[in-house]
Amino acid sequence: MVLELPPMCGIFGIVLKKRSAKLGDMMVRAAERLSYRGYDSVGMAVANGDGAIDLRKDVGNIAQTNEQFGYDRMSGDRGILQLRWATFGVPNTVNAQPLFSPDEVMVGAHNGNITNDPFIREKLEREGYKFLTENDGERLVCLTHKHLKNGKSPEEAYTAVIGEAEGDFASVFMRRDSREVYAVKMGSSLYLGLADDFICVSSDLPSILEFTRKYVRLENGDLVVFNDRDYRIFRLPEQEYIERPVTVSDIDIENANKEPFAHFFMKEIHEQVEGTRSLLSLYGSTGVWKDFVEALDKANRVFISGAGTSYHALLLGTYYFNKIARLPIFPTWASQMLPLYSNTVGEGDLLVLVSQSGETKDLMNVYDWAKEKRVAKTFSVVNNIGSTLALHCDGMIPIYSYLEISVPATKTYTNQVMCFLYTAMKLAERRGIAYKGITWDDLHRVPELVRETIAAAEEPVKELAPVLLKHPSMHILGQDMTHPVAMEGALKMKEVVYNHPEGMYSSEFKHGPLAVVDKDYPVLFVSLPENEDLVLSHMNEVICREGIVVHVGQPSRGYDKICHYKLPIPAVGNPYLNSILSVIPLQMIAYEMAIALGNNPDQPRNLSKTLTVD
Repeated sequence: MVLELPPMCGIFGIVLKKRSAKLGDMMVRAAERLSYRGYDSVGMAVANGDGAIDLRKDVGNIAQTNEQFGYDRMSGDRGILQLRWATFGVPNTVNAQPLFSPDEVMVGAHNGNITNDPFIREKLEREGYKFLTENDGERLVCLTHKHLKNGKSPEEAYTAVIGEAEGDFASVFMRRDSREVYAVKMGSSLYLGLADDFICVSSDLPSILEFTRKYVRLENGDLVVFNDRDYRIFRLPEQEYIERPVTVSDIDIENANKEPFAHFFMKEIHEQVEGTRSLLSLYGSTGVWKDFVEALDKANRVFISGAGTSYHALLLGTYYFNKIARLPIFPTWASQMLPLYSNTVGEGDLLVLVSQSGETKDLMNVYDWAKEKRVAKTFSVVNNIGSTLALHCDGMIPIYSYLEISVPATKTYTNQVMCFLYTAMKLAERRGIAYKGITWDDLHRVPELVRETIAAAEEPVKELAPVLLKHPSMHILGQDMTHPVAMEGALKMKEVVYNHPEGMYSSEFKHGPLAVVDKDYPVLFVSLPENEDLVLSHMNEVICREGIVVHVGQPSRGYDKICHYKLPIPAVGNPYLNSILSVIPLQMIAYEMAIALGNNPDQPRNLSKTLTVD
């Protein structure tokens, strides 16, 4: 099965059968598997027997901090690590995790946010605790330390902790006087890995599959206490021990290697060929789309929400459902859904939640609200079929993109769009609607057309990149179905180039933003031949003010006659295929610009693969 794995910050804990000089190397390899999330500091803590805990941490990436501290040479029988993406406390050495308890008997790390951190801090300070950091993780360590020190069992201690700590998080702790490691899942992802000579826990499955194929997916409210050979899972809400199924994974972990490409970003652009082919093959052979189409057909109204790239994909999907299946849909950003529609969603409505990871916090807020109010059914469109949204919504349709490592989404966006186009066509057939402009043969051309688009764009993007790099600001305009594509192209540049492109609807550009155009100001038009008469007018408004016009799309006599530069796609003669393919040159130009600036497009500054905090 396909997986795209969540979220921000990465934690890992392991207990070996006996002391080993290989512990440090294993932890570095696990950290490397977690590093795609985006992070600003790294810390590792190891222990052996009941001796002192060796904690080393600093700002930087895993390669830099490993060279600084020799993580891969650390030895012991157990250890924990964290890759931190700062939310509480600036990125510095002091705020890096893991963090000690005051007596250095315990060390812990977490992923997520403790939203009532100031109140916990105030209470613990009254009890005599002194804090060295601004990090909410220190409060979590001290809360756990307090209850264990007072004689509570791990189960009793964590019951007390989750009664005091608010927010969504996962945490892992170890003590110098016990070979047991404790981990709890309260909103952020967590997996347990099982092997003959160790047990480990991690935020992400790939860091476990590096060492063992056997794992247990933990659920919200699970506390797992483990050593090298045994584990027990305690349900904190119900106060009972439970068993969870052990899965043996068939995922090819080597797909997480970027060779022969320099970066995952470009590798995943190329993987859109196989990604789209896999989706078409699996949808055609499994009928996994049927429940989604039925839910759309039966709903009184459909509301669809997502964040970032997923929002752009669902917005394009909204065009598809209107044009092909005559289905009106209300699209919103996930964070906007409740303020905009919470008082109008009713029984019989459908909430479609679009998330690559299935753990996005803004979408989880919508899901939690819908579950509590029982006002509408929920359906998730996800890549990670083991995610919270996938497992708990009333329905789920996967997008089959497999693992995506680079923080900026590429292939997951394209497969989300393909999912919506496929299901729009199936919904139209279910409703007996005769649609025009796209056939099933057209749709099955997409994988090869993606390959042709990548090849056609390679030289033009190299030519255009140095031109655009001269300008810190530009506009990317789309009309009709290319509007979401323009927004997605602008987002890709923002993520990896750190400039300010603005994606917007082309017809709106003259209503104010045209004022920014002066000599050599770049404006990229992502346009369909069907809209040529209208968009040519928009292009001329830029040209007569001495701006630079770039056309993104298939060859067109009018556009090609007046534009200064072209980012081409094949002459598909189909507006639906055009809207799918035209994002690829924008992904590629963002990559070229990032590389020219020396930016790492896989791990953009300040960003995380999936946000599990508000």
